[in-house]
Amino acid sequence: MRAPDELPGWREVPLARLLQDRSNLPVRLENDANAAALGEWRFGAGRGATSRANDAIAGRWATALGWHATALTKPGDGSALRTLSHDVEVTGRHVVEAARGGDEAALALIGREARWLGIGFTNLLHLYSPDMIVMGGGISHGYDLLRKPLEATIQERAMPAFRDVPVVPNSVGMPA
Repeated sequence: MRAPDELPGWREVPLARLLQDRSNLPVRLENDANAAALGEWRFGAGRGATSRANDAIAGRWATALGWHATALTKPGDGSALRTLSHDVEVTGRHVVEAARGGDEAALALIGREARWLGIGFTNLLHLYSPDMIVMGGGISHGYDLLRKPLEATIQERAMPAFRDVPVVPNSVGMPA
């Protein structure tokens, strides 16, 4: 089993068995995005939905926002994005914070991200016919900024039967 990027050096560690032995409880390890999707379906914003995301669609989409912001700026350039990130890698959270402060570059990045999320969500709607889409992870704390352009993109691109499927922010799952 390959170690996750977040845990370098953790190869062939029987973590589930070790935790199970120490806790005397059943333990199952899962990717954080998949675990968050399950948590939302069972206890959060997705409760009551008859369909649930699988490994193929419970993924990491929002890290691209931070990558684009980092590429757009340079350390020491005085931009709001680099100031908020203390001149290191800019994250989606920094972009949302700068956009809330009215920063033009951040607002443009949010608009671009909302458009691409809307296109991706439309594709998911057409492929999987879910009852709803629950948007989680770090980007969900910017839901209020993303909602209108995201919904506009879905209205523009989705087949009529899918235009009213709700897109909601997570309520449990991964911390925002």
